[in-house]
Amino acid sequence: MEAGALRALLDGVMKSEEDDDISPTVLLGHLNDDTLAVTDELISDQPTYRVIEKSRAGPSSDKGLYSVERLQQYRSSRHVYYTHIYKHKREILDHILVSEEFYDHSRKRQWSFREMEVYNDHLNRESFEHEGANDHGLVRAYFDWNPMPTQIGDHSLTA
Repeated sequence: MEAGALRALLDGVMKSEEDDDISPTVLLGHLNDDTLAVTDELISDQPTYRVIEKSRAGPSSDKGLYSVERLQQYRSSRHVYYTHIYKHKREILDHILVSEEFYDHSRKRQWSFREMEVYNDHLNRESFEHEGANDHGLVRAYFDWNPMPTQIGDHSLTA
């Protein structure tokens, strides 16, 4: 129910009536579920991702939120991301989700994803619970200002 309520709030914030009405959105925090969990997929609205250059997927998603974890995975050859360990199971519970204005392949892109970092070394120490450390990793994402060029005739202008 909480995920559905959050999605309803996001729909109200992100739905643009006009193309000129840009509402860049970042949702970050401890969502208490893995990236592919039903609740997180409800919150993200499951936008399509462009995996290969010639793909037609992902040029626009007015209400979708792109997982920074997945953006990083597409640039990396291995999946070693986790922000929480419970009974020796490594999970992603802390997320950064971004709207299409942060997605490289969106027609409405304003920023380009550079990289994601997860600070989680303290989770592997057996004594971290006794040291008063947080039991979650810290997720950090970097974006560069890089608006999608707008094609006008033979000229390319930056929007």
